[in-house]
Amino acid sequence: SAHPTKIWNCHFSSIPLQKFYKFKTMKHILYHGTSSVHLDKILESGLVPRYNNDSDWECASRPDMIYLTSAYPLYFAEHSITNHGGEPVVIEVEVDSARLYPDEDFLEQATRGIQYSETTKDLYNDLQGLDMAQRTEYFRDSLELHKSMYDRSLTRLGNCCHKGIIKPKRIRRYVIPDMSIRRMSDPQIHMSNFKFMSHYYADLIHEMFNK
Repeated sequence: SAHPTKIWNCHFSSIPLQKFYKFKTMKHILYHGTSSVHLDKILESGLVPRYNNDSDWECASRPDMIYLTSAYPLYFAEHSITNHGGEPVVIEVEVDSARLYPDEDFLEQATRGIQYSETTKDLYNDLQGLDMAQRTEYFRDSLELHKSMYDRSLTRLGNCCHKGIIKPKRIRRYVIPDMSIRRMSDPQIHMSNFKFMSHYYADLIHEMFNK
């Protein structure tokens, strides 16, 4: 976790908090699904955010982020080849938690039906009356405010995003799955699916790389 290690029982109001908090970062092994059309460029330059290029998704992704997953790389790879052709590629990366943010889809799902109280009304007041797409866009545009939620995004949805380029040295390996594996992955990207199926998709990734 990227949560700070707190020095307990210290109550100071005039001294910078940095003096009393030690922030730790962790390494995470995660996956990115894409098309083989992009593979040579990725191996040379790393995984690069789309920046000014068009998004492949109806609700556009963050242009400065690389989206990562612990469960669904093949789903995202299959989506990529429908737009760009080629074969599905799953890329394994090692990234630092300091660069990770929650997936906006997690934030949208996790705040559905939230009970607004005196403590939450200011934080979530802007969400009232918005539909799902508008809520997703709201969180996409305000990810920096929710950075500490990246770990919950991973443990409850299986997805998160990485700010900026993932350099080639962070790429551990990649695989082009065969059709027998591809037929075994047709998920719904939802917290309830991840709750019950996360182990299945973890085993599928292991088989994908070790078959």
